[in-house]
Amino acid sequence: MADARTANLLGAFLTGLHDHMSNRLEQESAISGDGPAALVAIAYNEGRTVEFLRRTLTLSHSWTVRVVEKLEKAGLVQKKTGTDKRSVALYLTDQGRRKVQGIVRARRRCLDEVLAVLPVKEHKKLTAMLERMLAFLTGDDDSAEAICKLCEVDVCPQNRCPVTLAVKPSTVLRRERAMSLRG
Repeated sequence: MADARTANLLGAFLTGLHDHMSNRLEQESAISGDGPAALVAIAYNEGRTVEFLRRTLTLSHSWTVRVVEKLEKAGLVQKKTGTDKRSVALYLTDQGRRKVQGIVRARRRCLDEVLAVLPVKEHKKLTAMLERMLAFLTGDDDSAEAICKLCEVDVCPQNRCPVTLAVKPSTVLRRERAMSLRG
């Protein structure tokens, strides 16, 4: 079992970092709430559906539709008919692409500032710890998309991404959940 103080500090750090980054991304993009993450997720998955975005953002369908409508109204996202004619495929406009570049840069600056409090020699240790914790948090493809929704895919290629490498098939997840219920 983890030391209670360490667990508490981790929770406080995650809350603080989330709030700090959310504020930065909202300032950079002039879009509140889930908008910045939605734009980045669409950028890396153009042509995917509103349902895909809903699972990536872990939101309700109706809330995801509202986020998309807000982005469309701002001229950042374009909706097109999906492959099955009932679904809606999402694409960025040129303005949306520029906005995503700013969001990704703001995220990087925010994280660089936080990491700057640690000596560079400790970054490798932190990287190894983060890789193990991210692998632990990863379930299926949907959870991987949710975890990496703001990631810079250029700096964490799929063949080295701890989240991608830890994705479990849904049958394994169902078996693990069933075993945990037993006991």
